[in-house]
Amino acid sequence: MLDNFYVYETPDFLDIPYITNLVMRKLETDFVLQGYVRIDATQDPYLKSIMEQFPFIGSWLNIYHTKPDGGIPLHIDGHRLAAFNIPISGCDETSQTIYYEPVGEIEKVYKEDERHYRILGEMKEVYRFALTRPALIRNDVAHDVKRYNATETRIIASWGVGGTFEECVLKFKEFFQNRG
Repeated sequence: MLDNFYVYETPDFLDIPYITNLVMRKLETDFVLQGYVRIDATQDPYLKSIMEQFPFIGSWLNIYHTKPDGGIPLHIDGHRLAAFNIPISGCDETSQTIYYEPVGEIEKVYKEDERHYRILGEMKEVYRFALTRPALIRNDVAHDVKRYNATETRIIASWGVGGTFEECVLKFKEFFQNRG
C-alpha cells in the first residue's frame, strides 16, 4: 500500500460494492455537469456511518468521470487540501494521477466554475500513481490526471476532508491502529 508525501492508500474497510452501486445509480439519474455529480452522504445510512467513524470526512461525495480520451488538467484544488478518493470503474494503470513541482515562476489562475487553480508556467513531474484502491490524496500540490490507451470511462467517488493531508493520514492511521 502506498504511503508517501502524495498518497496514502487505506487498509480495506469500505463496502466497495455498496458504494459502486450507489454511484452508478446516481449517474443513471443525474445529468453530469462540469464532470461531476454529488451525493449528500448525510442522507445515506452507510455513508453516514463512515462519516461518524471519520469525522474529518465531509458531507458531500463527489462523483467524477473522465472519458477514455479525456483527462483532468493541471491544477491545485481551491476548496480542499486533500481528498479521500474511491475507485469505482475504469481505474487502472491507464489512468495516472501525476504530481508536479514548479520550474521557476508560475502563475495560479482561479477558475470559479471548477473551484481549482489552473497552473501556468513550466512544471516538472515528481510523482505518479494509479488510483486502484481507496486512497487519501494530496490536493494542495499541482496535479493532473492523464489517460493512456484507456478504453473505459474512469469513475471515482471523491470525499473532501477537513484538515491537511498529513492531519488526515494521522487520523486514518490512528483509527486503524486502534481497531486492531
